[in-house]
Amino acid sequence: MKLLYLILVLFSSTLAAQHSISGSVKDVDGSPLTGANIYLKGTIDGSISNNNGDFRFTTSSSGNHLLVCSYIGYEVQVKSISIVDGEAIVMRFTLRPTSIEGQEVTVRASTFNSGTGSSVTLTPLEVLTIPGAAADIFRAIQSFPGVQQVTMERDYLFVVEMLLKLQSS
Repeated sequence: MKLLYLILVLFSSTLAAQHSISGSVKDVDGSPLTGANIYLKGTIDGSISNNNGDFRFTTSSSGNHLLVCSYIGYEVQVKSISIVDGEAIVMRFTLRPTSIEGQEVTVRASTFNSGTGSSVTLTPLEVLTIPGAAADIFRAIQSFPGVQQVTMERDYLFVVEMLLKLQSS
């Protein structure tokens, strides 16, 4: 029974050893930064700042740690802290804006072919069954990719990279 009591006392003292870390996050103009990430490096303990830039979290860790504060578009700040039993830690972070640089992106335009070749064969039955064509060959051709209708004085139909063959049954 004494062993069980000793285990319970040790376990409860471990649970009670929660340390409070709080503070605020602002930019160089003194405006609060909402949603900044504040965490102890190497642990899962941390928080995000609220609408006033304030944060608060508890941790069971003790000793020397690095407290990290990060926010998109701002430089990351890391401060060394010492967590001691019975002491609350209050930290103030002032973050400076920074540009976000990415890798170069190249955009190229190209064409594509649908199907195995660039020709399409339509039977009269297919012209009848193409959705939205209403048995009209002109509307059936317009449903294919790469086909555009241009209206000037008259309606023109441009077929890009497609050879159309009509078969009779």
